Amino acid sequence: MAHVRTQIRAAIKTVLDDALGADYDVYASRKYRLNVSDTPMIDMRITSVEIAAQSMGNLRTHMATLFIRVQRVATGDDMDDLLDQDEVNVTAAIEAADWSSLLEDDMELTQVSMADDADGEIPIGMIALRYNVEYRVAKNDPETVRA
Repeated sequence: MAHVRTQIRAAIKTVLDDALGADYDVYASRKYRLNVSDTPMIDMRITSVEIAAQSMGNLRTHMATLFIRVQRVATGDDMDDLLDQDEVNVTAAIEAADWSSLLEDDMELTQVSMADDADGEIPIGMIALRYNVEYRVAKNDPETVRA
């Protein structure tokens, strides 16, 4: 078994791999490199988790902040349009998936950020989608999702 956060990242990777196929390289964790290949790269990480007790029992609701980042190489003229399409592709895949066995509710997109780096020979663009992800576990068992 693995921590629920690991399970969530693995499930998202599977969803994105299935929906996007070979058009993207998808990783279930954050890769700290710049993507300089022709294939856009998607990686993800959970940056914080807020925990709330559920009445007097052992159950805890975890509200995690998850970032899904797409990096790509493109010319300046195409960059914004391609990053917008990346958002459409990722959002459609996430929205089409059934998260009921893992999450309390569907993931909710709460922010979209974009950046680029044109200092080198190859312009690199990035779009990051921030989601709220809610799941429930027992306070002493972070590997098992609870209903």
